[in-house]
Amino acid sequence: MNRREEYAKLLQELGQPVPALDGALQKAQAKRKRRNWFAKPLTSFAVICLTFVLAVNLCAPIADACSKIPILKELAQAVTFSNSLSEAVDNEYVQPVDLRKSKNGVSVSVEYLIVDQKQVNIFFRVNSEKYSHLAIDPKIKNADGGFLSCSYSLNDWDVENGSLQSLTVDFTDRDVPDSMEMILKLYDEDAQRDTPVEDSEFPDATYDQPPYIAVFQFQLHFDPVFTATGKKIPVDKTVILDGQKVTFTDIEIYPTHMRIDIKTDTSNTAWLASLDFYILADGGKKFKPTANGITASGSTESMEMNSYYCDSAYFQKAEKLSIVVTGARWLKKDHYRYHVDLRTGKSETLPYGIKLLSTKQKENRWKIRFDNTAMPAELWISHICDSNGKIYDINMRDSLGSIYFEDYPEEEAWIVPYYNRDWKPDSPVKVEIKQ
Repeated sequence: MNRREEYAKLLQELGQPVPALDGALQKAQAKRKRRNWFAKPLTSFAVICLTFVLAVNLCAPIADACSKIPILKELAQAVTFSNSLSEAVDNEYVQPVDLRKSKNGVSVSVEYLIVDQKQVNIFFRVNSEKYSHLAIDPKIKNADGGFLSCSYSLNDWDVENGSLQSLTVDFTDRDVPDSMEMILKLYDEDAQRDTPVEDSEFPDATYDQPPYIAVFQFQLHFDPVFTATGKKIPVDKTVILDGQKVTFTDIEIYPTHMRIDIKTDTSNTAWLASLDFYILADGGKKFKPTANGITASGSTESMEMNSYYCDSAYFQKAEKLSIVVTGARWLKKDHYRYHVDLRTGKSETLPYGIKLLSTKQKENRWKIRFDNTAMPAELWISHICDSNGKIYDINMRDSLGSIYFEDYPEEEAWIVPYYNRDWKPDSPVKVEIKQ
């Protein structure tokens, strides 16, 4: 009998229900590193459970077979948007939780956490027989309800009732705390769709959101067994990209993602807006920029992005790593603002052959419409500036290529793009991290 057959036979034996020990396997997995299993006599069933847990951790074929268990299989399907999280599930880097609340015909259950030093992934499901399209307004706060410096977003905005969904929380300037509060405010999305638009030329930037059906608050506590410390590898190598000096300072490797940290030379003639790259590991395996959550971050004092995120090599334990740069986008320091006369609807030549079609004002709001065929406005426009350089955020964009901003005091404006130069090297630039 081979190991898979032994494992199948063991699963069959474990399939016999024992009510008094319901959930014992899940609890054993979560606390296996801290519990002294030999502190008291074990029943025969507990011995089998222990044998199973050890087998999963020590035997690769059995660990692979665990994906056949329905609960783990569902979680594996829920993380297909992230290669790093898929690796974490495959390596049992998952903290099971059991938090459930119900009110006003809606129930919410928080079931799993994938946490490391810089990121929290929360897996939950929403159920309701009363409402067919529930929308979620999430909030993340400190455990005491105060402000928490982080960014977060739902990984899918259109999930059927009862399906497992997730929220990713990223920390850039601090580590993940020991605990935090998640607030889920739910409203009926169908009611929002029925809200009429009063002015199609100037749709309201804020809509009358339907009242919340229910608000759920969950205190999340992170088991240190499942909160790994990242690995920081110094790089400190400078390369020339498109005539600009860029120094790769270090790389941070976490179970959920990797970060490549950089700094640029003050003598550069352009700010680095974004970087195209991948990480090359042993055997030619590539780790690409993340497809979910944050892809890059920077400081409020700089026009540049100085940290870049990609899939993680944490579980591969690679002996060799390299950064391979395949392109970059820059914002030229000598010309990074584009003048627009709001009265006449005229502008100086815009990047990428983009044309300004019209400008219009209504009360305290301005609308600028562009020809949307060359490049959609949301892909190239960062913000608006006045003559003193004060920043005004764009509070709405539409599919026709229009941007909207308000409370602007002047009749001239300056458009600031994310970037205005795209660069591709003749051959990829390779930076060795580990040799």
